[in-house]
Amino acid sequence: MHELESEVMEQLWSTGEASVRSVMEALNAQTSKDRACTTYMTVIVRLHEKGLLARRRDGKTDYYRPAYERGGVHGLAVGAQRPGFRDRFARLRRVPSRLSAEVLSGAACYVV
Repeated sequence: MHELESEVMEQLWSTGEASVRSVMEALNAQTSKDRACTTYMTVIVRLHEKGLLARRRDGKTDYYRPAYERGGVHGLAVGAQRPGFRDRFARLRRVPSRLSAEVLSGAACYVV
C-alpha cells in the first residue's frame, strides 16, 4: 500500500465513515502542503476498487468506510504475496452481485 493510501486508511479507521472532502480536510490539516481534492478522490476510488473501502451514496455525496479492520488488511497484504492469490481473489469478486459487500469482504479474508 502506498503512503497516501495508508494515510487515508488510517483516517477512515479513526473516523469510521467520511466523505472525500472530510478526509481531505483532516489530512491536509496535518501537513504543510495541501493536496487537491482530486488527489484524494483518486486514491479513495482506487482503494474502493481494490475492495478495501465500502461506499455508501447519500444524494450526490459518497461516503467511504474501511471494509476491513486494521489487522484484516495486513492479512490480505501477506496473502497477496502467495502464488495464485490474485487468481483466487479475482474469482471471488465474480460472485453474483446479490451478495453484499460485507459478505464479499469477509470472504476475501479467508481466501488466503
